[in-house]
Amino acid sequence: YDQNFTQKRLLVSSGQKTYSFAFPDITYIEVYGHTLKIHTENDSAQCPGTLRNLSASLPGCFLRCHKSYIVNLARVSDIKRYEFTLDTKKRVPIGKENYLSVQNAFVSYATGELNPAGEVGPDCKKFVVYLNQQYAVIFFADFPHNRK
Repeated sequence: YDQNFTQKRLLVSSGQKTYSFAFPDITYIEVYGHTLKIHTENDSAQCPGTLRNLSASLPGCFLRCHKSYIVNLARVSDIKRYEFTLDTKKRVPIGKENYLSVQNAFVSYATGELNPAGEVGPDCKKFVVYLNQQYAVIFFADFPHNRK
């Protein structure tokens, strides 16, 4: 696989065919042995590789949530104990050993603390309320007042 970051696309070669995926279109990536499977809402492609090598070169909105899965946080609609639900209704598992760090990364992304590139976003203020080992997140974004 090759990454072309100037075009913000992931290029995947499989046999004699090369696929090009825009990062925002990728919902999640899974691995079986040494075969990666890149999923979008309407398509998927397989290629040889490992999550370790791929995850090091993906934008910050991609999170390794399980030993066999990377999820695009921009495509996550909710999180519950040990799984994400994506905007496509697909469920992606979260590893038990790193659930809290994955949960914290999701909260940081969902509240605007991290933007899709994985950088801290200046436009959001967040308030996190912890109640009986559960949390509620309230966030406010600054919007222009004069919309036309």
